Amino acid sequence: MNAVQPVTIRNAYYVKLGRGGKWAEDSLGNSLICIGWEELTIDDINNWQESEIRWKIEEARKQQGLHTTSNDRSNDAGALRKLVLSTP
Repeated sequence: MNAVQPVTIRNAYYVKLGRGGKWAEDSLGNSLICIGWEELTIDDINNWQESEIRWKIEEARKQQGLHTTSNDRSNDAGALRKLVLSTP
């Protein structure tokens, strides 16, 4: 029998998989994270274009009728930044 090896976890993040878990099955089944900001490109994220990301998040929030204060943008961009720049 193989012994279970301990794993050191440095960070854990909560990722909401869509309202009501609408992305959960796809995300878990395909090892993906759906972030919900369709306006962001993979290039914006991979190159961490922070000003572009914040602007696109603000525009998306406006279109969705959500608050668009600098705190709201910072929270959304900060959560994405933590996830993107975290180490495996």
